[in-house]
Amino acid sequence: MATHEKPLLLFTSFPLAGHTQPLLKIAAFVIKQGYEVTFIAAKEFEPAIVAMGATFVATPGVMELVPPDWFAQRESRAIGYERILYDHQTVMMSGIVQKTQIVDDTLVEMRGENPNRQIIMVLETFNQGVLPFKYGRPPPRGFDLFPKTIGVNTLPMYIQGVDVGPFLMALPPDSTPSGRLRNQALNKLYNESPFSQALTRGYNEKYFEAGATRLPEGFPGDAWVTSWDVTLQLCSTSMEYPMSDLPSNVVFTGCLPLVTPEPAYRYPDWWSDVVENHAKKKIVFVAQGTVAMNLRELILPTILGVADRDDILLVTTLGMKGATLPADFVVPGNVRVADYLLYDVILPYTDVFVSNAGYGAITQSVMAGVPMVLAGESEDKMETIMRTTWAGVSWNVKTQTPTPGQIREGIDAVLKDSTFKQRVVELQKENESMNALARIEEQVVKFTE
Repeated sequence: MATHEKPLLLFTSFPLAGHTQPLLKIAAFVIKQGYEVTFIAAKEFEPAIVAMGATFVATPGVMELVPPDWFAQRESRAIGYERILYDHQTVMMSGIVQKTQIVDDTLVEMRGENPNRQIIMVLETFNQGVLPFKYGRPPPRGFDLFPKTIGVNTLPMYIQGVDVGPFLMALPPDSTPSGRLRNQALNKLYNESPFSQALTRGYNEKYFEAGATRLPEGFPGDAWVTSWDVTLQLCSTSMEYPMSDLPSNVVFTGCLPLVTPEPAYRYPDWWSDVVENHAKKKIVFVAQGTVAMNLRELILPTILGVADRDDILLVTTLGMKGATLPADFVVPGNVRVADYLLYDVILPYTDVFVSNAGYGAITQSVMAGVPMVLAGESEDKMETIMRTTWAGVSWNVKTQTPTPGQIREGIDAVLKDSTFKQRVVELQKENESMNALARIEEQVVKFTE
């Protein structure tokens, strides 16, 4: 099948913004380099995918798969392992069978239309719709072997090793002899825990239902990293725990660059306040992402924490178009609110970023050279916070539901201690020098026949 043409690229990601947005950046870049891209994504991303010149294929969005009362049920679960397990069972596992079939159907269609073109898959590692093919599901019709796979990891390294404790226990790395004994014992206890057993059982059932004939070994997260021909970690090594037994297929690319908004991008009506006050006041930006939508957890405490501060202009995005603050909430004069605002737009003006630590958000903050105040305990947030704290670029509030005083304390600590800013600028330069997008294209070139 060797030709002089560039291979066709099939992208797919878990259908949430934090998992899809990084792949949209990558897809837009490789299209400009002359590659043809097909992108399997939730319907909400179709306009962006079509606009960049890719072929869009729909996959069910998360809210199409979860129960109607999902948000209320989620909020009723205790923050920590109970809520994390519920999220995995109702969100992450949902749609694995459908997503796998959509990948199969799309590859069959691509092969039928281009029988002599090589196809390479670029997949977000949390997607789950490709894993069954790596564990026994036959290749799609028209393929002797499944295409080469480039995994893109949009999370901290979700794997176990001799130098690190179990993921989701939020422990710092320890490679000393006693530390390795600790890690070994805790990983064993963790893997035998009811939480881990339920997680493993649930994923294995879905993989079998999607056509797998054998199971990944060990903790499920290991397979999400180790199953691909190469797995690209979207950060520099200084942002991830050192692991002496890091899988050989893992390549660090550096963080993805910030993007310049399109000329037609619509800024909030108050945007001039940010531009004009950038040199006069400290700009604090607070966001909770697109999953943790209870504004009382972080956004409202942050607003209240700086409400009387003439030296601070606080900007917040509510994470969803059309979202609003509670009707009875009075917005202080030093606060500007947007329902949805691109992080790439506001971060270059920001002095401190307050966040619940979505991984994409912290990498964007690093690329803008902005230190962080982080508060989060759900999903993978606690692990992200531990890594940024270890790297010296964030203040850890150590709760998902901080008080206004705790947020204020964190903001003041970051503003007063210049080492946070110095360290994040060091990481910014380190990651910029790695040229992540070029490194990603290099992997495509390596796999081109």
